[in-house]
Amino acid sequence: MKIKTGLVAAFLLSSLCSPCFAELLMTLRLEHASILQLERLDASLTVENTSQAPLVIMPGSDRNNAVVRFVIEKKRFEPLAMVGKEPLIEKLEVFPDKKATVTLDLSLWYMMSRDGRYIVHAEIDWQGETYKSNAEMVDVVRGIELLRVRKSVAGAGNKARTYRLRYWKRKKAEQLFLCIDDEAAGINYGVFRLGPVIRMKKPSLKVDSLGYVTVIHQSGPDQFTRSGLLSSRAGVKFIGQVRELEDGRPYPVRVEPPDVELPPDDGAKR
Repeated sequence: MKIKTGLVAAFLLSSLCSPCFAELLMTLRLEHASILQLERLDASLTVENTSQAPLVIMPGSDRNNAVVRFVIEKKRFEPLAMVGKEPLIEKLEVFPDKKATVTLDLSLWYMMSRDGRYIVHAEIDWQGETYKSNAEMVDVVRGIELLRVRKSVAGAGNKARTYRLRYWKRKKAEQLFLCIDDEAAGINYGVFRLGPVIRMKKPSLKVDSLGYVTVIHQSGPDQFTRSGLLSSRAGVKFIGQVRELEDGRPYPVRVEPPDVELPPDDGAKR
């Protein structure tokens, strides 16, 4: 079959002169490969704009020209429904030949309470096209329970909360978590990561009549971590942590010696 060279030249010219389609490059990263049930799931989405038009995600604004969503599937082709009503991303602007990163806690919008493996990716609808990020996997686990305490809530009648200490391996180290639930009402009041744990000595968990929660766990060969929280009718507030020796004394702080400028070597022996 003969093809006229003029037609070939016209086709090539039209291809070179046709307008370029807008293009986004999206990269998704999850902070952890596994999380405890109801723990926060921090995700970072990086968007690179290789087109000639700015991308603006600003819901409620006249400048908004794109829609972003995350697709989380526990079973293939069965995405989770959103539970949060606020916009996933309040503001993201990516100008031509630039890129930007936004980080958000996906657990605020998607209920991932069932244990198992989930697959996550992000999508952006922009200028008539849908762009997708890479897919990331995250395992939702129960953790291994070490200790539990059930205590009534001060000033809340017969309401009670259950406090559980659980641990799970993350980044080559076991981490301790405090999970607080009102089981009767089906409400979770937080999953608090208390830091690395060494299970040579069993942690302690105490909740007093005023709702002050104290957790002491071994976090190093000779180091213990004391964590304080307040559990009240309004919710649970993390107060802080201190490091201690086993007998309760403050853990000694290592002080680095100051930088001292040595005199030049004049070659003399002393």
